[in-house]
Amino acid sequence: MIEEEIKKCLVADDHWISRKGLIYTISKKFVNFTFDEASSLDEIIERLKENKYDLLLFDFDYSDNNIASRIELIMELAPEAKIVIITSLLTYFQFFTLKIM
Repeated sequence: MIEEEIKKCLVADDHWISRKGLIYTISKKFVNFTFDEASSLDEIIERLKENKYDLLLFDFDYSDNNIASRIELIMELAPEAKIVIITSLLTYFQFFTLKIM
């Protein structure tokens, strides 16, 4: 049997229950993930400076701004990571701002 490499995931959302729900759901299907959490943009940047991640699951809006304001820095700090942004409210302009990056 080939052992799968452990993947590291950062789950960021300003709602505790959303972070826990995402972690619970992913860990049930993919047992080779470890998880860190962040609840603000500042925490995201702090975690990215401290750790390397394979997967970034982010809410779009936070009390200290939105992902679009820091996406370039996030991509610079985690160039190899896959980024998934989850939101229910995204304007046309915000969508294309993120899409072209």
